[in-house]
Amino acid sequence: MIRTILITECEHAVTHEKKTFYGRYDPVTLARGYWKVVNTYSQKYSMTDEEFVKHAKVKEK
Repeated sequence: MIRTILITECEHAVTHEKKTFYGRYDPVTLARGYWKVVNTYSQKYSMTDEEFVKHAKVKEK
């Protein structure tokens, strides 16, 4: 399984804490939370189905 994930690196405007967000994001929500986007890019990841099942959270059976 290969997926392309959006990665957004941010810095908090007040505390200067650095945080990375994975997947889609809402820039308005980030701005309201005082997060400033420093860098954003997409990256491809691969994982076997077995690895996915071991690490994923079960939603329903």
